[in-house]
Amino acid sequence: SCVTGVGYQAINDLIAYRINAGGVVEIDVAEGDLYLGRITSGDSVDLRAASDILDYFNDAGQPVVNIFTGNVPGSGDVYLQTTTGNVGAASNFVDVKIVKGDLNADIDEDGFINSVTDLNIGYVESDDGNITLIVDGLANVGQIVANGDGFASQGSNGVVTINNNIDGVVTIQAASNIVDRYD
Repeated sequence: SCVTGVGYQAINDLIAYRINAGGVVEIDVAEGDLYLGRITSGDSVDLRAASDILDYFNDAGQPVVNIFTGNVPGSGDVYLQTTTGNVGAASNFVDVKIVKGDLNADIDEDGFINSVTDLNIGYVESDDGNITLIVDGLANVGQIVANGDGFASQGSNGVVTINNNIDGVVTIQAASNIVDRYD
């Protein structure tokens, strides 16, 4: 939904090309995808989409930061949530620069997030996929849960087997160290 000054307006696929806010940024796409250009907040960012949250720019070679919270007076936290989709794509990660706050996420499928600086991870979960993080600095890890991709297969005898016990994969590639922030 989108705050229009008088109330909320339902939004389907949304391109958030440039949003600059002195306070909190909250975007909720009721149906469809949220495409991120550049979102800058003086406090925190809360992004939710029924389907995917994707990088609008084709910038895998030279990332443009999609979400920026600097050394702000507020929390500086970033929260990402998808109901049925991914955050980022294997070929084009969502790029963040979270200077002060934590990254928190509830992702239905896979998560592909690139931090251009140190990253504090609070709680990141994939309900049915994998989590891949690239950090250009120190990765301060709270809790990451990847529940994996369940699958169905049909044998030669026609019997369908459903396997929901496949654990997901968490991949963290950090330019510096990967540390347990609660240790």
